[in-house]
Amino acid sequence: MAKVTILFYRAKGNPRATLLDKLVAHIDGGIFSHVEIVTKVDGYLVETVGCHLFRGGVSRGYYDTRIDSCEFITVEALDNGAAFFQATKGKWYSVYAALRTRWHWLPRLGGWCCSSWVAAALGWANADLLGVQDVYEMAELIGD
Repeated sequence: MAKVTILFYRAKGNPRATLLDKLVAHIDGGIFSHVEIVTKVDGYLVETVGCHLFRGGVSRGYYDTRIDSCEFITVEALDNGAAFFQATKGKWYSVYAALRTRWHWLPRLGGWCCSSWVAAALGWANADLLGVQDVYEMAELIGD
């Protein structure tokens, strides 16, 4: 199994967090509003892959740790995240999928949100039901 570093974007206590970031964290019951998988670190610049609402779906992202409030946890991946990224690249972001991570009784209609995509890329069970806080708690539990 390969080690994978997960980036969590902090909403609470982050002066750069948007109202949407704060709303997502509040509904999700945690302090983070977004999660992605780190693919490269170059000094303070971090390249990631994940499913982001404002990037339209599954794509690459970039964070500047000097100004972006991020936390990192490294875990053992159960699946091949790189192959999963290639298979899902360009798939759309679904606000409905994000809502389903909180309200599990909603039917699965497809699409990804950040947390369900990361959990699926790591090979975790019930990925479509995991919110950002769920992914954070799981990563803390099994992480290095």
